[in-house]
Amino acid sequence: MVIGYFFHSKFHRGRRRVGKWVVGLVERGTGRCWMEVVRRDAPTLERIITNHVLLGTTVVTNAWRGYQNVAQIKNGVYDHAVIVHAREFIDSVDLDIHTEKIEGLWMLAKCKLRHQSATSRGLFASYLGAFLWRHSHKLNVFVCYLQMLCANYHI
Repeated sequence: MVIGYFFHSKFHRGRRRVGKWVVGLVERGTGRCWMEVVRRDAPTLERIITNHVLLGTTVVTNAWRGYQNVAQIKNGVYDHAVIVHAREFIDSVDLDIHTEKIEGLWMLAKCKLRHQSATSRGLFASYLGAFLWRHSHKLNVFVCYLQMLCANYHI
């Protein structure tokens, strides 16, 4: 679980733009993912964790201080592992503790949304939802789309 910032200018170069904070989750075994535009604060993260993460799960985050109470949510039902990107990207002791999956998902989403023409800031959440739907059905997008149409529009 990591929060990312969309649409900012790197290294203070180029036009200054107001971005959007997005929290992202990736399930390790299945690759299922979820993203949501959020306010960047600890209560919002606690709500997201309790609503979308199974009890007993190990939540791997970066070292942002808003994550510091993850292990205390619901009286400690979640394990919490932290990766400090200033020191390492993969834990040197336990190779399963890393944020590489979510960082890869950020890269795909940012690349897709950056090159999408005629984007509107007001529709950003719907663009993100469309990206997630396509990503979760990437092996058979067309078939899944037709199934969704048949389920919602009776012909």
